[in-house]
Amino acid sequence: MTTDPHRNVSEAHASTIQDADWATVTAYFQLLNDVVQLNEGAFQIIVCDHANLPEGWFQDAVIGNWRPDADGRRTALIPLDWLG
Repeated sequence: MTTDPHRNVSEAHASTIQDADWATVTAYFQLLNDVVQLNEGAFQIIVCDHANLPEGWFQDAVIGNWRPDADGRRTALIPLDWLG
């Protein structure tokens, strides 16, 4: 876990900062989630973003993540061996 010296907040918990930007990001992703739910999962949305919201509905929707998990593994959409 790294700490941003300018905000003094760890990256893993940056979404706990209550401000207009996070509210907007959350609303945006909630809209995307609502559209997928309305289509009963028959609609796929691929988003390239750095948001990592803690809400369960968001985490349940993440298929690949460029961030390493607790064991240091990544589950990105593009396998790492394709890059080398």
